[in-house]
This record gives sequence, C-alpha cells and structure tokens, in this order.
Amino acid sequence: MAKLGWVSTGLLLLTGACVSSEVTLTGTKHPSRVAGCEIKVFPSTTPDYKWEDIATVKARCHNVVGRTGCIDELKKRACDLGGDTLYGLKDGEDQNSAVVIGTVALRSAGSPSTSNAREVEKTGGDPPKPSSEPAAAASPPSGSCDPPCSPGYRCTDGQCLAVCNPPCGGGMICNQQRICEAAPPQ
Repeated sequence: MAKLGWVSTGLLLLTGACVSSEVTLTGTKHPSRVAGCEIKVFPSTTPDYKWEDIATVKARCHNVVGRTGCIDELKKRACDLGGDTLYGLKDGEDQNSAVVIGTVALRSAGSPSTSNAREVEKTGGDPPKPSSEPAAAASPPSGSCDPPCSPGYRCTDGQCLAVCNPPCGGGMICNQQRICEAAPPQ
C-alpha cells in the first residue's frame, strides 16, 4: 500500500512538470491579475464584446495531462498577463504532447457584450424587458454567417474570413491559409 502512495506522488510530480507554455506579446502589457482569476473562454470564436489583444500563448502538455492541462495553463498565463479573455483556440499534437494555442485579451472598458449592445439599440437605451412569451426560432441576423465560421475564421459581412494569429502588421493581409502576406498594390 505504501508503494502505491509513492507511485501516485511520483506521478503527480511528473505530470506537474509536463506542462509548459510560450508567450508572444502582441499588444500592450498589463499588470498581472490574481492567480485563478476568472477568464471568459471563447474556444472557436472571437469575444462577443470589444476587446484588446495582449498576447498569443502556446501551451504544450504531456498526453498524461492532455488538453485540460493545456487549457488550465492558458488560463493561468491569461491571469499572469492581465487578461480576462481567452479566444480562438487551436489544437494540435506533437509526439507525446497536446498543444493548444490561444489569444489572451482584455475586455475594453465600458464595453457591453454585443448582444446587450444590440438590445440597447433596439430599446433606445432602456434595458430589455423579460418576456413571458416562448422564444421563437431565431434566424441569423443579416450579415452573420450560417453555418458559423470554423476556428481561426471571423464572420465579416456574412462571409468567413481568415484571422491570422498573431495579427498581420502594416501593409500585410491574412490569406485563406491564415498566413500573413503582402497586401496587393492598390
């Protein structure tokens, strides 16, 4: 029985050492938030509110801890970087590791969620009133993508367009393979 305890302890120590991450700053550096801070996660979409990108984080986790370990690492790094949002997750594998890449962002000050902003527009600034009516099947709003865009793509004017991560610099555009290239001359 004591042997099993030592094996369990050794396995826990080993798995803790099997998580690593790389951070690439893509925006303004912010003060760290408390460990375990609340992070809003948008696995395959962009946030439904205005945000500011801070960094791209790549987490690598041994298969023993798997994707969950990577997501936990991304959230930890988001708090370290002063973020409150993690979005656009991309999954991969290499040898004995799961790899998850995500963008860390910070909600813009005073930014309501997109759905709340739409309600404010509809009601002229009054908060929406609860309804006792059953919800009708909603059709997608004009300009939205149906079906929804795949991870790594953003809906713009009803069309799924590639989003490069990190974002392309000046004079560059993101092509459909999600690689930055020189913008065509105009």
